[in-house]
Amino acid sequence: MSHDLSPSVLIALSLALAGANPAPAGPPIDINGVFDDWMGVAALATDPAGDSSGELDVLALRASSEGTVLSLKLDLKNPVNLSTGSTANATLKLVVTAPSGRTLTIDFRARKAYYDGQSGSVVPWPNIKFECLPTASSTSWEMRMDLSPIGVLVGQTVSMNFNTADTLASAVNYTLVDQASDAARRVIDQRPCTDLRIASLNTEQTGLGDAVRRPKILRLVDAVNADVYCFQEEYSGNATNLATYLNTTDPLENGAAWNVVRQTELYIASHYPLIPVAMGDQHFGAVVLNPGREVLVITNHPKCCGYQGTSEDVKRITQATDAINNLALFRAGQKGANLVAYKDVPVVVVGDWNLVGSSTPLDLWLAPNAPDMKRDLVVNQIGDEASTWAAHDGLDFWPGALDLFIRSRGRLFPHWVVGLHTSELTAAELADLGLQAGDSDATDHRMIIAELGLAPSAEFNGDGFVNGLDYDVFASYFEAGDEQADVNEDGFVNGLDYDQFASAFEQGC
Repeated sequence: MSHDLSPSVLIALSLALAGANPAPAGPPIDINGVFDDWMGVAALATDPAGDSSGELDVLALRASSEGTVLSLKLDLKNPVNLSTGSTANATLKLVVTAPSGRTLTIDFRARKAYYDGQSGSVVPWPNIKFECLPTASSTSWEMRMDLSPIGVLVGQTVSMNFNTADTLASAVNYTLVDQASDAARRVIDQRPCTDLRIASLNTEQTGLGDAVRRPKILRLVDAVNADVYCFQEEYSGNATNLATYLNTTDPLENGAAWNVVRQTELYIASHYPLIPVAMGDQHFGAVVLNPGREVLVITNHPKCCGYQGTSEDVKRITQATDAINNLALFRAGQKGANLVAYKDVPVVVVGDWNLVGSSTPLDLWLAPNAPDMKRDLVVNQIGDEASTWAAHDGLDFWPGALDLFIRSRGRLFPHWVVGLHTSELTAAELADLGLQAGDSDATDHRMIIAELGLAPSAEFNGDGFVNGLDYDVFASYFEAGDEQADVNEDGFVNGLDYDQFASAFEQGC
């Protein structure tokens, strides 16, 4: 589809075709902690509430597959952290049995996988491509695992059951019939109509201070060409050294001098001037003075560890509350005379949120009476998963979504928000970005890149390009009145969204 037809004609055609053709199959399952793609997937098994020993009380299990990768949605009675909790509660184990009799066991609270009942021989999570989200407490969980290591083939039927904390009345069977699909591959080249590109990275224990890891991290910095960089865990670094590294690396290849501000381990750097803004404990902000496009960028690294209800969780909630209160003071013009002129600028919060207990710290930011913020999922550059952290050895805690991105609703619009990991890139992709396959191994976090515009984007299908496919997706949402067609984020799907989408499309934005 070309731009030869007007936007109005294209949308009209898409709407007409949507009514003429049968509805497509349901979307593939993306392991991102959001469960919309499970709608229409019938429960494979249900289990009564109140029959468990402890808090891990199974209610329902759903399944889907691509090739030999099995995806599951697990519903529990109680909002809990699946990977950790009080030792007074029994663990929950999932056992998947192949036609050959071989088994894969996932012991959730012990945080380990093993084959054939050999619990002493732990299988690293990458060996079975294991992902499980959300990382915060929930009553629902989605996960995936590759069953080929226990000999399962496409077309075969596996059986599943739980034990220890809870069990189903009988094992359930599932046949893996769907073929594997190619992973989505996203480009991170700058899009037209970009007003600001922000990158964030937890460098893991002062990674920039490590002579071996620093070149890897700086290659990542150079590759993403951001206007603003946020770093966490640079405990023993200093702003002068970081500015020197950035000036030498010259990410934008324009010789611009970089400005760096710091609060303890948290750093914000930009080629634009910065005004630091104190945001409380483990939150730090800076107004980025991009003329006419000023933004308050906040980076954070709240308290680590624990689970729902522990002292660590309470601390994270306190830290989030403190930051939100500081933002209210900023909005009221009470954070200093030099900041009053910028009190109404849009806001971004990005960093390592350590959201491993309750979801309350994030919920507070997104609450209706909060600063009108919206979360955008971080999607991996390759594939559709959303984990941003993984242990180097692949043991203990499975990959999690610790790095989150939120921004002012209806004032900043993401073209995309992706997580970069060099091990997933082809040789050609690495060469294009000036990266090496092991660069991301310098830290246990992915680099997060958000490309933002001051106006909505017409890129709707997630492939990184604006074309007729985006019209098809938008038209489908628009016809259904789906909130995803609320392009301007005013809470309504109407002609204003139609007009803004068409305008963005015509500009290739």
